[in-house]
Amino acid sequence: MSQYEELWAKKEGLPQPYPLLAHLLDSAAMGQTLFDYWLRSGLQDLIREELGPKTREIVGWIIGIHDLGKANPVFQGQPGQQGDDWEAIRKKIINSGNCSFPPTLFDAPKPYLQDNALRRHEQQTALYFSENWPIENGEIEDQWNLIPVLGHHGYFEVPFLKPGNKSKTLRRRKPEFERLGWFKAQADIEAQLLKGLNLNSDEIPSRVSSTVSILLSGLTILADRLASQLTWIEASQQKIKTTEKSLSTPVDWINSTYEPAIDIIKQNLGIYKNGGPNWNSHILKGYEPRKAQKLAMEAGDGLEILMAPTGNGKTEAALLRHAQKDERLIFLLPTQATTNAMMKRVQKAFEGTPNVSSLAHSLATIEDFYETPVTTFEDTEKGCDSGGLFPNEFVRRGLSRLLASVTVATVDQALKGALQIKWSHLLLLSLANSHIVIDEAHTLEHYQSELLSNLLPWLGATHTRVTLLTATLPTWQAKKFLAAYNKFSLDSELEFPALLSAERQQHFETPPYTIDTSIDEVAANAIEEAHVSWVLHNREKYPLARIGVICNQIERAQSIAQRLLSQGENTIVLHSAMTAEHRRINAQALEEALGPNGKSQNITLIGTQAVEASLDIDLDLLSSDLCPSTSLLQRAGRVWRRHDPTRKNRIPEINNLPLRIVAPENYKTGAHLPYFAAELELTKRWISQFETIEMPKHAQELVDTASVTFNKLIDEENDLIDELSDQFSAQSLKKNAALTRINSLSSLIQNPTSLSEIIHLTGTRETSQLQDREERSTRYIETETIQLILGDSTGQIPGAWTEGIEALSKIQSNERSQTKRALRASIPVSKSRLPQTVLDKTEPISEKGLLSQYLFLNAQPFYDSNIGFIIHKD
Repeated sequence: MSQYEELWAKKEGLPQPYPLLAHLLDSAAMGQTLFDYWLRSGLQDLIREELGPKTREIVGWIIGIHDLGKANPVFQGQPGQQGDDWEAIRKKIINSGNCSFPPTLFDAPKPYLQDNALRRHEQQTALYFSENWPIENGEIEDQWNLIPVLGHHGYFEVPFLKPGNKSKTLRRRKPEFERLGWFKAQADIEAQLLKGLNLNSDEIPSRVSSTVSILLSGLTILADRLASQLTWIEASQQKIKTTEKSLSTPVDWINSTYEPAIDIIKQNLGIYKNGGPNWNSHILKGYEPRKAQKLAMEAGDGLEILMAPTGNGKTEAALLRHAQKDERLIFLLPTQATTNAMMKRVQKAFEGTPNVSSLAHSLATIEDFYETPVTTFEDTEKGCDSGGLFPNEFVRRGLSRLLASVTVATVDQALKGALQIKWSHLLLLSLANSHIVIDEAHTLEHYQSELLSNLLPWLGATHTRVTLLTATLPTWQAKKFLAAYNKFSLDSELEFPALLSAERQQHFETPPYTIDTSIDEVAANAIEEAHVSWVLHNREKYPLARIGVICNQIERAQSIAQRLLSQGENTIVLHSAMTAEHRRINAQALEEALGPNGKSQNITLIGTQAVEASLDIDLDLLSSDLCPSTSLLQRAGRVWRRHDPTRKNRIPEINNLPLRIVAPENYKTGAHLPYFAAELELTKRWISQFETIEMPKHAQELVDTASVTFNKLIDEENDLIDELSDQFSAQSLKKNAALTRINSLSSLIQNPTSLSEIIHLTGTRETSQLQDREERSTRYIETETIQLILGDSTGQIPGAWTEGIEALSKIQSNERSQTKRALRASIPVSKSRLPQTVLDKTEPISEKGLLSQYLFLNAQPFYDSNIGFIIHKD
């Protein structure tokens, strides 16, 4: 039987084309190795349950066969290509006597090139499995082998559904391709693949669930990508040249490929290893575990929701739960700032383990983690310390960042799996192959909660461990997430603190404490003055105190900070309207001053919502704008965060955590924005009933009382009907927006469905081009946000680009240090905040690449090096 060495799979960048059979055998061996070493044991078991005793061989077959459709005249002949090298390839194919080309392919190629079912090799592979051209739209479980094949280039596109694929024309091509030898070539090449895997076709199941076929789709992409790297193929070609490898012995080819496949997986992805028998103690830094941490260590599989006040070791609890199994970790947080800080904590926890790690969010490029040289970890090395985790080129960019052994990311990176995006099945594999931790789960508003609820059934179907961490999760959210993961209906009242799952609700005790609250209601135009006078009064009374003010609006925070700075107050400002570098500098300064090892006193923090969950700081006194109960408790979590015996020296005579709240007298002027009047009024009314908030006793009641639900809306005795209606309508709008944008994931795995449904998992190339940014957004976009890179030739603005737009536009994608410099100057600004006179001064930087997303602005007139980007409306 011929090995069809004249038929090629890879050509670009190679001295000689790489044989198709060689690539199929490589991919099969790579897929088997990923199955053995990279997949967690739970996913291996799930796949084995359906594929049976020859699971490894079937995995190799379905992955290996993905490119079989390249054995077709359109791909092999490449009628759009010219040159001697292409003529030589075509001549070699014809001279082999195995296959030949249609007589009109090169003179009149248009009919072939316009039909994707003929032109796209993945669709040709799918047609190989079908008796009929085009394919019939049967049940997806019966046509499971088409799924990994059709999706390995990112989108699922089925021959019978693509516009322009005319069934009659396609049917006419089938006998032509058969007559010219292409069908025999495909069958013979598959036979060689089966032989190499020691597999008979009758050992392959006829029906497989959509869950497993989607997992295999992701695995196919990954194996194909690893086996298509230039260095891999060059090494293989050298072995062919020296006769070390031969396509005439496919069994030997595959067997000789396993060892280098393990090496390339280690180099590019890492093979996860936990920290060994003493890892729990390392995570706890030698301390005994708290009750919540003990419960987390004992938790089994499934979804667990850990609800506890701030400062009770929830992060360590999640890491301790993780440590009980050998599987990858994806740790998700609400903001870029929180991921940056968490990466350092996770790195510390993984010291001494050989795990490739990734930091994934839109500004991850600027993080110092990626300046660390790549180091190769060997188990035999003595005294080697690579910081526990090491970055790697393969996991540095895009979706690949979520393939690392340990990933710290914004929650957006996972929520993309609920939307119609290219490569979504690779993302779904990555998520299912990990323990997923979502920190600050209460920050997921209605839009994001709906996206997560579309994703959770997938995580439930794949038995993926999920841990949600929260200090303030409303009951409606807890019920929604539990029901989405495994259709569990929570009927009992939530206890707090507790570890909640479908099987049980485990209440535990945490140290009680009291928050002494006071509410000052002032006119809208007096809010700023109320905060300033309070700071100055307390500074005079407590000269050494650590004082904080958290505002709901950036402009208010800037104005307060400016006034305090003019009074000589030692003030640090933190909000989103600052360059990335300015935020980093100030966040670092705050953590050094007020963090776990901070000894500073006589310091004032002025911030916005960016402070709520992004900083591990400890204030003595806090004045906050009135905000929803969930945010208010988070803000209170920045005060008296740790036991500090020196606090009594800074604020003598204060015995309980003090929280002062400034509320507008009414909600007519917009001073309460961006929050709704209903949630603010409900929060204020609950707090006004009491002089204190008793924690943790009052936490769940306060959170639920201030949540706007349908039951509150229909309560005829409620005097906030108008305000409640406004907020409920806005919440419904967000929910409905999410429902119109989610992919078909839930229906694919929960209900019998047809093959055509797979298209709605990724969308198609055409639909993705028609989608606007909102349709692919993991956050509800109410106003357009513009990404700016700020310029300043004087160097006064922290992090600003100093060399002008011409130098900026010349930065190439591989110039990492220059890209990092540029992104330090980046800042997101709501378009509605920018007057037209400022918009007119912005300039596009580049038409392609990372910086094409940004506009350049000479920001000297608009930036204060202390308080950030300032905009004065026209």
